[in-house]
Order: sequence, then C-alpha cells, then structure tokens
Amino acid sequence: MRMIGKVLIAGAVMAPMLAAPAAAQNYRWDIGVNGGYSWYSNLMDNDELGFPEAADIDDVKFKSGWLLGAQLGYWARPNIGLRLNATYADRPVVADNVAADLISSVNLWSGSADLMWRFAQPNREWMGTEVLPYLALGLGAKWINASGDAFTCVDPEDGNESCGPFTVTDGVTTAGPYGMPDQRRLMGLVGLGTDVRLSPNFALRLEVNDRIYKPHVFAIDAGNTYQGESVGKTVHEVAGQVGLHLLMGLDRPQYVSVIPAPAPPPAPTPAPAPVEEAVTVCVVDPTVRSGLRMQSAYYRPATRDTVVMVNGQRVPLHNAVGSVMVVRDADWYVRGEPLVLRVGSERFEYVAYQGARRIDADALAYLGTINGYPVYADRDEVADVVDAMASARDAERSGDLSRILDQRADLRDEINDVEYLYVPIEPTGCIFQTLQPMAPVLKGR
Repeated sequence: MRMIGKVLIAGAVMAPMLAAPAAAQNYRWDIGVNGGYSWYSNLMDNDELGFPEAADIDDVKFKSGWLLGAQLGYWARPNIGLRLNATYADRPVVADNVAADLISSVNLWSGSADLMWRFAQPNREWMGTEVLPYLALGLGAKWINASGDAFTCVDPEDGNESCGPFTVTDGVTTAGPYGMPDQRRLMGLVGLGTDVRLSPNFALRLEVNDRIYKPHVFAIDAGNTYQGESVGKTVHEVAGQVGLHLLMGLDRPQYVSVIPAPAPPPAPTPAPAPVEEAVTVCVVDPTVRSGLRMQSAYYRPATRDTVVMVNGQRVPLHNAVGSVMVVRDADWYVRGEPLVLRVGSERFEYVAYQGARRIDADALAYLGTINGYPVYADRDEVADVVDAMASARDAERSGDLSRILDQRADLRDEINDVEYLYVPIEPTGCIFQTLQPMAPVLKGR
C-alpha cells in the first residue's frame, strides 16, 4: 500500500513535466501500473463441505485484499482499443468462523487481452482535463499456485500435480481433506472505468472489474488421490483499481505554410527585376473534382506579393483565382449564427467550432455547396461516398448540396453522420472554419 502511494505521488509530480504542446491531439499507446483491492465469491458450496447448518461454515474463498497490475494499450481509433492486462495477488484461502487460514498463501496471476470501447472520444486538440469513460471485455487465463505442497495429488487423467492441501473444521466435525492443484484456468473479464486525462501525456485510470474463472478443487483420500470431479465453483473476483498511465504516440495537427518566411531585405541597389521565389499555393476551386487545387505561383519578398502567370503576364494571385464565396465577411458568420442546410422538410444547422486553422488539402474531400459556400469533410470519414458525391454533383451540375441530398437519401444518411464540416475563410491558403452539426429540425415542429 505504501509503495502504491509513492507511485501515485510521483506520477502527480511528473504530470506537468510530461505535458506536450497545446496542439497535441489523440494518442495511440498507453502504458501504466495500478493497484487495487479485490473481493472474491465462494470457492466451494456448503453442500460440498457436508456440515450441518448450525456449524455456520459456508464461505470458503480467497481472502479479500490488495492486488498489483500493469497494462499496455493500443488505440486503433479514438474510441476503440486493445490492451494487455496483467495482475498479481497473494491471497490465503479462508472460511467463515474458522480462525486459521485453510491455505496460508496462493499466488494468483492473471493475464487477458481486453477490447476497449470508449463512450467519449478525446478532443481533437488539447483543451484541458478530459474524462473518458469506457467498457472493457476481455478473455485470458488465471494461474493459481497454492503453497503447502506437502504431497502430490494423483490425478488419473492429468498425471501428478502438486497440491495445496487443506481441511475445513468447525471444532468438532471436519470436512476434507481437499487439494488445490497448481493450475491454469480460462478467465473472462468485464470492466467499467474511466480515464481522467490530466495532460496530453498523462492520465489517471479508475476501473471496477470482475474476473471470472472456475478453479479446480478436489476431495482427496488417504492415498493423496483425487476423488471424483472438482468441487470448485465459479469465482467472481471483483476489484477496484487505480492506475497511472503514460500516453504516447500523440497525433500532431499538420499545417501547410502558404508563403515562406520573408527573405532578408534586398540590397540597397535596386535589382533590374523583382526577386521571385517559386511557391505552390492552395486555392479553393469548386469547379474541380476535389474542390481544391494547388496553384504554381511566384512570391516576391521585396513587396511580399504573390503573382501567377496568365497569358504570359504576371498578375496578382487574387485576380487569377476567380470569384469564390468564403465566410470571412458573411453576415451569418460575423453574427455568430449557424449555417443552414435545408433538405426537403428538414433543416440542418451547423455552428462554428473552435477557431479557423490551416488544413492540408489532401486531408479534405469536397461535398458541394450550401447557400453558395463550398463545404468540405474529413477525407477518411467520407471515403466510402467521395465518388458517389462527385457523380451526384456532375448530374446536378450546380453542386448544390441541398438538391443532391434531397434526391439521394443514401448520401443524406452518410452526410448526417459526418462529425464536422469545413468552410473556407479565404479563397487561398487552405484556411478553414470548423462547423459542428446541431440536431435536425423538421417543419411544423
């Protein structure tokens, strides 16, 4: 117990030092140690002991007490993960109203592979303490090694096995002797817990779980031979555990610089022609399939202008990208109102979420337009319908998302499940505002 306390204090002190930059997002791996307390259900039934009810000896079980554990987790997705989970405890076997331990020490090792499912996902960017509850379902093994190997119990099926022998007595009548062989048993796990993420790289894990297994316990005769089948019953090992976890493999947001850092000031003597640097600029263009294109251009450090070649002449970039609706000066955006999408009798509203940021053009997929504004989604999230959306835009020609979804219920269901939409703030630079959907509103309600 004292050692667990030291580990918890050390982890709390280290948490600020482990903090990653504020831009840290989801993590892939976690590794941790934990301690806890377990309660055990009965190991044998009173019917097997054969005592009268007046003896009041009916709870033969492992004694409740402390356990230690370690875990290694991998999160394939923000809400789905797999962990390797191991625990150790050294518990005696006891009985109600019997002063002495029946077996003084039993080593209880467990190992399981657990499927983890989160009820909430980590924020896309670190914004402070997060509470992430989860459900764990696992399958593995329980290793049981009893002390007191004073003799060998003979199992006619499995050969010889060393035993932890014990006899239950109520002071007058005895039941037994019994033998608990060294064994490995199939084990299941059900757990409910939560990760309290205190910094991008550090979390406190709280969990209540039930490890379920059925130990072998045999009656033995004077010749140390098993008698009949095992009288052990299914044991529920209900535990509460507290752990410290280090979070690794943080995702980092990817930013694309539109214009390189300004070069040093030019020499006092003017150059005969402006000094130019070849650059590539992200341009919003709803007329192309992807809705975005990369434009070759030239950056002039002296004047900080960006120009492109049109019909053999260099013209300012903003004169060559065409007219594209962006939300920088839109009335609804300035007033903090939602962007409204009407599909038949349904009304969908999308509100601004966090601030504007640069997003890699390869990370987005073009959906269509809402009230003339180009709208995009995370490419991985809509990968299954990207081609279908492009075909629908071609058929509809205008690319209006309201008309497309009104005609295609299958696409409407897919888009309704999209977590975030993105609209451009500027016509160049791939700077987007994230929009979060609100619940749809039906007419007449």
